Amino acid sequence: MPSRLVPAWGAEERALAVLTALGIQDAPEQLLNIDAELLPETMSKTQSSDPGAAHGVDNEVIAIVDDRKQPNGVLADHPMTVLESGRRRDVDILFISTTHETGWWVPHRTEDFDPGSTESLVEEFATRNLIPAYDVDGRTPVEVRGALLTDFSFTLPQARGALAHPAAGGSAHLLAVGSVEGAHAVHGTEMYGIVGQIRRDASGEQVLRDTFDRDALLALASGNSDELREPVTTIPTT
Repeated sequence: MPSRLVPAWGAEERALAVLTALGIQDAPEQLLNIDAELLPETMSKTQSSDPGAAHGVDNEVIAIVDDRKQPNGVLADHPMTVLESGRRRDVDILFISTTHETGWWVPHRTEDFDPGSTESLVEEFATRNLIPAYDVDGRTPVEVRGALLTDFSFTLPQARGALAHPAAGGSAHLLAVGSVEGAHAVHGTEMYGIVGQIRRDASGEQVLRDTFDRDALLALASGNSDELREPVTTIPTT
């Protein structure tokens, strides 16, 4: 995804917090001897209990580190910059996201995820302009936040990437995975299709959806992009 990079300084602060919690801030090499279960448990405790914090503007999340300016860094540039530059226009890309990515937190972590009111969302996003577009159809504040963060962290970055690639001469396809009978469209919903499996109690609609996702990935991986739907263009459709 052409977003969700953690700045190097932020990653360093996160690492220091974990090392300090483990009591090895002066001997980081001791990580090699830390129990495999203790490490993620400790790391989790250093993060906010609010699952939405990982999707906010402060990017308080465990993710890929923007290390391009660090010694021996892996990233050559920001992914979005690479797409816009056309440096990899020779690579066909399939951008995938679900229609309710952060919606999983709404029923499963309601208390932690609930902003309490839409006014709290104004403070979180520092603007009132966005809120009315999501505060519709009788949504509760927690549902409003789920819908807003889905677009902010997933739908919008995927769309931007899918537009930038063809604008620079590449070929991109955009797939939005929606809800079907017995299966929501939240973060990770599409994994059954991605790994080529069928959920044990899957409805016929989910099997059809997941098979479509699987076939799309196989078509791209095998170089048969012509089997996919029409690629994204820079020409507006409406």
